[in-house]
Amino acid sequence: MTNLADMPLPTRAIEIVAFVDRASVDPVQFGAGSYDLSADGQVAAEPYVLLRKALERNEEVAVAKFALRGRERLGLLRPMGDTLLLSGVHWGDEIRSSDEVTPPETALTEDEIAGASR
Repeated sequence: MTNLADMPLPTRAIEIVAFVDRASVDPVQFGAGSYDLSADGQVAAEPYVLLRKALERNEEVAVAKFALRGRERLGLLRPMGDTLLLSGVHWGDEIRSSDEVTPPETALTEDEIAGASR
């Protein structure tokens, strides 16, 4: 009997699951690698360029799932010049809350803040 975990993931497929406003993406989610994508032949060129231009015009990114090194990953497709960039992002449960490292509230004067800003 075959176990689902042993089934190979597609290696050249990217599944777009949603479109979101580019500004809504928290930069702390980035960090899982970025990859330049290319259209695979003339047949793929038109949908590739259409997606890139639509994302650019609407200031959106496409949330995508893709397989890399035998694992399903989460990524964002976004226009970068004349190409599409697939940036891996961390799943929500992979990001540690900043509450654990936030220092206690500290009283500072405006002069101290201004002095540190120079």
